[in-house]
Amino acid sequence: MRHASNRTGVCLIRIEEQGDEVLIRVRWNPDVDQVSTERVIPCADVDSAVAAVRELLTGFVVGEECL
Repeated sequence: MRHASNRTGVCLIRIEEQGDEVLIRVRWNPDVDQVSTERVIPCADVDSAVAAVRELLTGFVVGEECL
């Protein structure tokens, strides 16, 4: 179901080295006009970060809430 109004979403991927590990966080806000819709998704590796972004983008395009 698509939303009647135009929305603008934003997705920010933060990658941070911490010793021998890499921390990946996907910060997602499907509607920049509503700060309360923002969420942060911690990811264990690159594959899970890419999967999260794919799910977020696909959900945005079809107008569904995701993750």
